[in-house]
Amino acid sequence: MYEETLYQSHANGTPFVDCLNSVGVLPGIKVDTGLQPLPGADPIETWCTGLDGLKERAAKYYAQGARFAKWRAVLQISDGTPSPLSLQENAWGLARYARAVQESGTSFTHYDRLQCIIFVFIFFYRLGTHRRA
Repeated sequence: MYEETLYQSHANGTPFVDCLNSVGVLPGIKVDTGLQPLPGADPIETWCTGLDGLKERAAKYYAQGARFAKWRAVLQISDGTPSPLSLQENAWGLARYARAVQESGTSFTHYDRLQCIIFVFIFFYRLGTHRRA
C-alpha cells in the first residue's frame, strides 16, 4: 500500500492496518518515491528514488503496523536495454533499500526476491544463453 493508506482509518475509527490484520492480511508498504529517468542511460531507462530518509521512514511505517516493505527496480527490455548502467544502478538501489530497511531497527521483511530473479534472467540473457523464440 501507499504511505497515505497506511495512516488511514475505517469510518468507525479503526486504523486500516488493524482492519487488515483482523481478516488475516499482513500489511505492507511501497517505500520508494517514484521512478526518474536514469542519466547516462537509454532514454527509456529509469531508476527508483526514495533512499534518502528511508531508514527513518521504515521505522515509522513499522510502528504504524506495516510488516513488509517493497521497492521497485524497473528494467526496460529491448534490443539495447537494459544497459549495464541500468542493471548496476537498479542492483545498487535494491541493495541500499535492503540495508536501510534492515538498519531501521525493525523486523521488516523486505520484498525484493522477484527483482533478484529478474537480474539473474537478464544476466544470462546478456551472456547469450537465452534464445529468442
